[in-house]
Amino acid sequence: MWTRAELKDRGKASIKRNYWKAVLAAVLLAVVLGGSVSGSSSVDSVVGPAVGITAFNTVSDDDSESYTESYDEPEGYDDTSSTEEYDSDVPEGHIRDYGPMHDLGFIVPALLVVVLVVTLVAGLPLAIYAFLALPLEVGGRRFFLLNLNRRADVRETAWAFDNSYLNVVKTLFVRDLKLLGWTLLLVVPGIYKSYEYRMIPYLLAEDPTMDMDTAFAESRRMMDGQKWAAFVLDLSFLGWHLLSAVTCGIVGVFYVRPYVAGTDAALYEALRYGSDKPQDALPQPQPPVVPQPPEGFPTPETSQSEPPEGSDPVNI
Repeated sequence: MWTRAELKDRGKASIKRNYWKAVLAAVLLAVVLGGSVSGSSSVDSVVGPAVGITAFNTVSDDDSESYTESYDEPEGYDDTSSTEEYDSDVPEGHIRDYGPMHDLGFIVPALLVVVLVVTLVAGLPLAIYAFLALPLEVGGRRFFLLNLNRRADVRETAWAFDNSYLNVVKTLFVRDLKLLGWTLLLVVPGIYKSYEYRMIPYLLAEDPTMDMDTAFAESRRMMDGQKWAAFVLDLSFLGWHLLSAVTCGIVGVFYVRPYVAGTDAALYEALRYGSDKPQDALPQPQPPVVPQPPEGFPTPETSQSEPPEGSDPVNI
């Protein structure tokens, strides 16, 4: 069973081992997740751009009367000549009906323009987030996983672009859609689900080929019975976040962000492997296998050994 003190000690040890690279990776994660660089949030969510559509304002009767009274027509101007000629075929006491197509001729192009603007405004940031930010999130998690046990390189943050890129994008995009749906439904279920899906980026950082259903199921299994403890772990950083706010984010950039990210990685490793923590949780290249000579074939060790007792060595 893990403890907060153990995880925090591992987080602090990891940033001390590789300080400046950990700071850079933590800042990148902060930018990618859409939060402030100085603060920290354990709940990753997608915030879509909001587009407002304003209705046309109609002029009141009072305004129209005042406008008519204040307008001075040129001397000798007769405004009835054109209207009488145009409305000559309308019976007296009736108003000309222009039909529904008269209004649609203006409304339809306006709606098309609005839809195009909304698509561009909402679609472009969403595409950038999905195809650029989400792989960088997995790369950032991978950096801090590696950094728990050895000095990791910052280039690990771009690792997902070369390893099952589309699967990573699809899995995390569906995760964010689900979180957004639960958050819009009610805030509390959204927070609950954010802890349930918390380990998905780490799972993909270890195995980017893991299919979406397996990643969701494994994250739920790992966080089963651990959500409250993880929530308390996040609350234990509250003092650091307040200190970061007091210092205008300086402490957050240079200590709190990498400290929290390293502790989160330690939490994943504890839940994934328990007490049998490997020296390096991520797969590494294996040394080449040296072929062995057939049985009975002389090796350098046997050729330099002493001859058997009673034999007559030949001097050359």
